Amino acid sequence: MKTSGIILSLLVASLAIPLGNSFAVISNPPTNLLAQSVSKTQINLSWNAPVNATQNMVNGYKIERDSGCIGVFSLRASNNTTTRYIDAGLASGKCYAYRVYAINPSGQSTASNISQAVTFSGQSVNQTKSIDNLGQKVSDFVHKRNELLKKQREETLKLIQQCREKANNSTGTERKQIKDNCQDLMKDIKLKYKDERDDIKKEFKTFKKDTKVLLKKAREEIKETKPATPNIQNQTKQEDEQLKKENKMSKNPKKKS
Repeated sequence: MKTSGIILSLLVASLAIPLGNSFAVISNPPTNLLAQSVSKTQINLSWNAPVNATQNMVNGYKIERDSGCIGVFSLRASNNTTTRYIDAGLASGKCYAYRVYAINPSGQSTASNISQAVTFSGQSVNQTKSIDNLGQKVSDFVHKRNELLKKQREETLKLIQQCREKANNSTGTERKQIKDNCQDLMKDIKLKYKDERDDIKKEFKTFKKDTKVLLKKAREEIKETKPATPNIQNQTKQEDEQLKKENKMSKNPKKKS
């Protein structure tokens, strides 16, 4: 009778354990969505992950765009894996609105806040890509990359320390499981920062492309405003020759007939 009671208790306990993702709930929405115009053809998006994103198994984000800010949204990206997105190939001087949804095994969340941005137009005074600050822009990219590498290193070292502490306080079987879990977490960190580095590379590639166009226009403007020195020299030479001729004629006047 006592054995039967133990077995019954174990069965009840096992039924209380969630099976797979059957108990997953819809995630909270992303927060603080921000759209920023960076050129005539590109807008960068960033947002915060939902509250309890890890517990709710959030594994991606859906992005919708409203071209023209007229209240009509359409799908832009179905499963973006980071909390950033680069929307390129846009029309200049146009308004774009965005909203983002979190995705987990149970479906998608409600929408985030809506954020709008207007791409740069012509020689707008708000345009950041000017010849005067090209050096600063390059420096900003280098600083951003270095800060990302520093952050990855700190997070990796912290994980290694935590894994060592857990392994030292565990048995042989547990130690192997801890090692396997830590290797998976290490891969997650590498993948996370790889995506962020790829975003920086995309931004810098666009910056280089826009900079080439800007420098080409600047060279053309300089060429158009450059003094026509050869023409001035020719005109001065002709005037000197004319003056010499007039002086010669004044010294040797023709005799009247």
